Amino acid sequence: MNKKPAHIPVYSLGNVKQSDIHLRPLQDYVTPRPAFETSHSDSYYIFIFQQTGESKLIVDFETVTLSGSSVYLIAPGQVHYFISSNHTSGWILAAEPQSIDQTYIDVLEREYGQQKPTAIDEPSGNMLGSCLKSLSDLLSGYLDAYLQHSMLSNMVSVCAGLFTSFMSYTGYDQHPSRQLYLYQQFRILLRKHFKNQKSPAAYAELLCVSPGYLSECVKAISGRPVSYWIQQQTVLEAKRLLAYSKLGVKQIAYQLGYPDDTYFIRVFKKSAAVSPSAFRKHTANCTAFT
Repeated sequence: MNKKPAHIPVYSLGNVKQSDIHLRPLQDYVTPRPAFETSHSDSYYIFIFQQTGESKLIVDFETVTLSGSSVYLIAPGQVHYFISSNHTSGWILAAEPQSIDQTYIDVLEREYGQQKPTAIDEPSGNMLGSCLKSLSDLLSGYLDAYLQHSMLSNMVSVCAGLFTSFMSYTGYDQHPSRQLYLYQQFRILLRKHFKNQKSPAAYAELLCVSPGYLSECVKAISGRPVSYWIQQQTVLEAKRLLAYSKLGVKQIAYQLGYPDDTYFIRVFKKSAAVSPSAFRKHTANCTAFT
């Protein structure tokens, strides 16, 4: 029987190879293994391009299904593992944030935790497949080290740009750029500070705006208030720790910034509709979460 780790493993590409990027065929990656053996989060982005077949994976307790030609993104910090594949082919590109153009990251960050698989048509699939094959050839080629680094950087930028374009979400152009910028920055700050900062006013102060204006911007873009996103981020991290680590409820509460574990239990139950202990029991077998 696989034992839960004390903490959820967080991998960087340094665990795989000494590089900011890693590319491999999708079919080499999706072999299902026991969840506790494979559940982890990463410091890097994982771009998935499935050309054929069907694959299923768990990403933060949601079952994600890719059917046919499609693209999907796993963002840094999301706990994930593959559960099945059927006649799958394609590519997986892993890239540390510093190797991706900030313009693309800004777009991808808008929907952190809410991204869905996106079907792409044959011309788009052929274009992306050709770019990834060229990147693979560059990675395995014997070129001048200085020139190879420059070419790899440019090719990764093209591939990441295509992924971002295919996965980009509509509906943002109708909002003023200032609102969109503040929403993006709030979501980034939230993932950094949610353990210590639980009030909307704290994030408004970090962004040098009034709490009312931040609330207006976040609600205009997402349809949800600032307090909703703070609670969602906290409860999601609690779920990760309950399912994939052996930390006790009191330890988790303290780690997430709740000295009073009874208050943490109330917050969790209000959001998840079950107590932390019941959630841990329900996910003990690490089956598909929906």
